[in-house]
Amino acid sequence: MDKLSSHWTNPANVKKWTDFKVVLDEFKIAQQQVEDIANGPDQFPANVILLNEAAPLAGKMLGAITAMIDEEGSNPQGGDEYSRKRLLGMMADVRGTFAVGLANIRAYLLSGDEKFRGNFDKLWAKNTKRFGDLTDAANMLTPAQAEQFALFYELREKFAPLPPRMFEIGGSKKWNMANYTLVTEAAPRAGKLLTTLSGEKDEAGQRSGGMVANQKRLLNEDADLLADEMNNLVILQWVLLAAGLVIGIAVGFATIRAIVGPITSMTGAMGELAGGNKGTEIPGTERKDEIGEMAGAVQVFKENMIKNDEMAEAQRKEDEIKHQRGEKIEKLTSDFDNTVSNSLGAVASASTELNATSETMAASSEETTRQATAVAAAAEEASTNVQTVASASEELSSSIDEIRRQVSQSTDIAGKAVDEAKRTDSTVRSLSEAAGKIGDVVALITDIAEQTNLLALNATIEAARAGDAGKGFAVVANEVKSLANQTAKATDEIGGQIKGMQVVTEEAVSAIEGISSIIDEISTISTSIASAVEEQSAATTEISRNVQQAA
Repeated sequence: MDKLSSHWTNPANVKKWTDFKVVLDEFKIAQQQVEDIANGPDQFPANVILLNEAAPLAGKMLGAITAMIDEEGSNPQGGDEYSRKRLLGMMADVRGTFAVGLANIRAYLLSGDEKFRGNFDKLWAKNTKRFGDLTDAANMLTPAQAEQFALFYELREKFAPLPPRMFEIGGSKKWNMANYTLVTEAAPRAGKLLTTLSGEKDEAGQRSGGMVANQKRLLNEDADLLADEMNNLVILQWVLLAAGLVIGIAVGFATIRAIVGPITSMTGAMGELAGGNKGTEIPGTERKDEIGEMAGAVQVFKENMIKNDEMAEAQRKEDEIKHQRGEKIEKLTSDFDNTVSNSLGAVASASTELNATSETMAASSEETTRQATAVAAAAEEASTNVQTVASASEELSSSIDEIRRQVSQSTDIAGKAVDEAKRTDSTVRSLSEAAGKIGDVVALITDIAEQTNLLALNATIEAARAGDAGKGFAVVANEVKSLANQTAKATDEIGGQIKGMQVVTEEAVSAIEGISSIIDEISTISTSIASAVEEQSAATTEISRNVQQAA
């Protein structure tokens, strides 16, 4: 409402609304006071006096007078029996009139009937008279009675002003403070608010001239003004619509002439490009409008097609070069294998020939010893044989060097293979350990699924016990149970896959260990061959040196 009031054009209504907000705040405060009083003990102030002041005093007074009566009943003293009975009657009258008077106070506060107030006045007058008689006979009281009488006297002095206060409040409009506050505080302000909104009442009891009537009148005036403006706007819209149609038709014709022709030409050029004719010219590239931008994009597309063809041709040539290079590498590898095989064959042949030559040399040496006398005659033939052996020894030495190089290279390759096998073995073992850990996690998930299934079963049982109230919970429990079963099934499948992976991993570890062992053996054999070749090379060198000396 505050937001709307900022747009009001009537200053009187704005002023009334400002005053209205002030009174409304006061009304809210009064209303809150009524609610606070109505929900608390202060709603009935006379009852508060009765409960908090009169009743506690009355209880003590009745206790004191009752103690005096009890003391009189057990009094062993002698004396005038008639006087003692009169004394007992005084005490009984004082207690009785006081108790009945207190009951009439309660009845008056509950009902508001003046009859109970009159009854109390009569009883209190009698109580006052009998209390005076008891005071005059105070010399007959025992010490214990005198003590209780003094207490009763003091309490009665405090109690005496309370009944008039309670009757005064109970007979006034303040007997119910909630109603009193409502009538004196809230209701007048509510009347002011109603008067501000609806106006003052006339003789017939009808209200008029308030803010509501003024705002309704202004609203009707604004509605009429708005209707006139709407009619003017409708007319203006029709005029603008007609003008827009004329302008739109003119612009459409101009657009068709400016756009359709170039687009048709460009479409033809794009068709040529799609057919593979990359030499076609793109029309409209010199234009500075959107058609020119489209033509530029098509030109870029054409250039990209040309570049793609060039790149494809370059890629084809590169693939052909790679293919030729691969064939050369394959041929070199084959030649290398053949060379190694031939070298090994040459080594074997040379070793056999060397063995035969050694045996021949041994036989010749023995023959030379036995036939020392024929040395001179056979010297020329021996010289010829020695030259042959020297030549063969040199060839054998060269072959042994090549074998030593190939064996050394094989040893290096075998060492690298062993290292790779060890790294692969470490990787596979890590994979096996990871699979084991995943298996543990799957086992944990399986346990959780079983526990969830058990909890879902318990929830289903509890839902069944709850009857209709637990049907919704039973549906949820069944869904949870179904999810738990699906989880268990999935984890079983995962566990099976992991076990299969572990078996394959263990087989891979065993295979890698076997490969590593074989490669180690190959490396050892290669080392042995290299050592033997070194020894053979030294022996061949020694033979060649001796032969040279013999020659």
